[in-house]
Amino acid sequence: MKISVKTLSMVLAIVLSVAVAPAAWSADFILIPDLTGTVVECEPGISTRIQIEIEGTTYSVYGLGPASYWEDQGVVLPDVGETITLSVFEVTYDGGTTKYVAQSVTVGGATIVLRDPVTGVPVWRQNKAALTQTKGNR
Repeated sequence: MKISVKTLSMVLAIVLSVAVAPAAWSADFILIPDLTGTVVECEPGISTRIQIEIEGTTYSVYGLGPASYWEDQGVVLPDVGETITLSVFEVTYDGGTTKYVAQSVTVGGATIVLRDPVTGVPVWRQNKAALTQTKGNR
């Protein structure tokens, strides 16, 4: 049976994305109660981090994903001063570093899901893998 380089490349890309994504979570992570606060900073572009203030304390939350994913979902990135609610994973890495990573964000009445609530895998990566599989089957 012959397999084209293109097909082999797609299969390898899908396998690696599934194998590598969970490896990034070779840490302890738990979904904690939602955080609701005021946006202090939101990076434009790739938008990997947002800072929110809750009762005088500023929290950094990572993993907002690419701005293009937000656009595709019809959700606008929050502005400084806006109140938002974040569902987050508290991730403790092997070295002891702890970070908050966004699972979903509710802004202006719209909610955008960013990660699978069980595995923590970014949804925009799952969508790309599904799209690649669909295109490969045509």
